[in-house]
Amino acid sequence: MNLLNSGIMKKKYDLSNFKGDLSGALAAAILSLGGNIVYGMISFAPLGPKFVGVGIIAGMFSSVFNGLLATIFGSTKIMISGPVVPAAFILASVITKLINTNNFDPSVNLDMLSIISITFFVVFLSGVFQIFFGLLRLGTLVKNISYPVILGIINGTSLLIIVGQIGPCLGIQLNNSNGILNNLTQISIPTLIVTLCTILIMFFGNKYKTKLPANILSIIGGTFIYYILKFTFSVDTLGPVIGEVPFAVPSLSNLVTFFNVFPDEVASYLFPIIIPAAFAIAILGSIESLLTIVSIQNITQSRPQGNRELIAQGIGNSVGGIFGGIPVSGYMGRSSINHSSGGRTKFSGVFCGIFILFFILILGKPIGYIPKAVMAGVVIYICIQLMNNRSVQIIKKLYQRKSTEKSQLLHDLFIIVTVMIVVLMLNLITAVVVGILVSIFVFIAQMGRSIIRSIHRGSQISSKKQRFEKSIEILQKERDKIYVIGLEGALFFGSADNLVTRSIKL
Repeated sequence: MNLLNSGIMKKKYDLSNFKGDLSGALAAAILSLGGNIVYGMISFAPLGPKFVGVGIIAGMFSSVFNGLLATIFGSTKIMISGPVVPAAFILASVITKLINTNNFDPSVNLDMLSIISITFFVVFLSGVFQIFFGLLRLGTLVKNISYPVILGIINGTSLLIIVGQIGPCLGIQLNNSNGILNNLTQISIPTLIVTLCTILIMFFGNKYKTKLPANILSIIGGTFIYYILKFTFSVDTLGPVIGEVPFAVPSLSNLVTFFNVFPDEVASYLFPIIIPAAFAIAILGSIESLLTIVSIQNITQSRPQGNRELIAQGIGNSVGGIFGGIPVSGYMGRSSINHSSGGRTKFSGVFCGIFILFFILILGKPIGYIPKAVMAGVVIYICIQLMNNRSVQIIKKLYQRKSTEKSQLLHDLFIIVTVMIVVLMLNLITAVVVGILVSIFVFIAQMGRSIIRSIHRGSQISSKKQRFEKSIEILQKERDKIYVIGLEGALFFGSADNLVTRSIKL
């Protein structure tokens, strides 16, 4: 009851904030639009082109339901939640594994609808896990999971997604690993040009910080180039467009179908896929949200409440899963633009959800005219940028840092590469577990190392500190009996014992 009383906006609303909240919400909604479309498409990509519309609507609904409830029950006034890459990749991995169980026939619509229902059940279950994380006060523990593990997951899944976008980029249908070689003669150069132009527009849009979000600008620009080639130059080898995006009326139907798609004979095969995936989404989403509230506390000048935020995110995802939304988490980009555009209260998050719902109503048909090559270009750019932002920076730092700092960078790089290999060779869920275990072993190995980096006699080095003349005389007289020990690393009972042992031998 305390959560409800503190979470819902019970204080009288200050109308002086209305204009700022409205403008902040509109800016955040526009910024969210491209991400919602792309991450929704990524989530349901394994189902094929026929279900692209389902993914787009699910991405939109995530801001309307998941994000809105997370705002209402959350502790941070300006935070805007939305779908993120890791959760989208995990959902795509779940759908792929469900198809590969041979319990569902991709050619049967009813089976595909069952897979969609199971996918939303994963979203619902991830929200339940997050609520338990908050109730058990695990906010701090979840936040301390090694970030290199997340980077490895993002890098590995990014590579998988890029491979999956090769077909739309080239304007061909790939059904197996030899598809490109078998379809060389069918590759559409104009379609490839559209994809490359989309990527370039997004690159320059990010570089020069255009007023319109780079992902929206690239979609508009790439679509414009596509239709210029199609109608002005009469190019007839261009790839297909997304097609009609059917508007889905939000309903509680998923709550019923959750329990109708688990036949007794296949339940034992499905739950080992569903439960680890939901847990992985909950872990990664919790980390993202906790990092976001810590990042924006300097903006809001308020102390973050991590456990309450996890409960709020869990409520949003569990309810959103029922209504057909993909998972969300706190999102720094959307939150910061909300604040910079005037948003100051939780109503900015509510207005953002309303704006997204309005976009669904008016943009359903226009979205259907967007070429698949354009969306493939946006997805590829996002994946490459995610891989470049952190991992490449680590490699660069290896050539810049001192030898003592290289050790930590090499450990991080080892974890990233290990998790990437597991993602590519096995699956995403196994990679999360392996990454956490590798991080623990690396941490134990680091803690077992000696923290002593240098030992010098007092006669070898001297302090630059100003001292009294009598103190200087004593130091000069006793300098051969003095040892200066340089330390680096964490000092705890294990390393302290090693330090004492070395000191006794001096």
